Amino acid sequence: MEKLTAVLEGILFAWAEPLALTEISRVLDIPLPRLYEAAEDLEKKYAQEDSGLKLIRVKNTLQLSTKEDCFEEIEKII
Repeated sequence: MEKLTAVLEGILFAWAEPLALTEISRVLDIPLPRLYEAAEDLEKKYAQEDSGLKLIRVKNTLQLSTKEDCFEEIEKII
């Protein structure tokens, strides 16, 4: 995994709310096209069946979330 992809993943995990790519770009001084590539890498990673996470894209925001097929087990914990 490229460092930028890992950094983006860590930011989204820690933030836990939708976060605008433009804001990440501004704060980290990273060009938007590079962030879009990192987001695509995360989408591919989470598209695997063995991942319990998914990346949600709404307009220009990203958010990490759990996959629906994990909800039953997650509800038992929380």
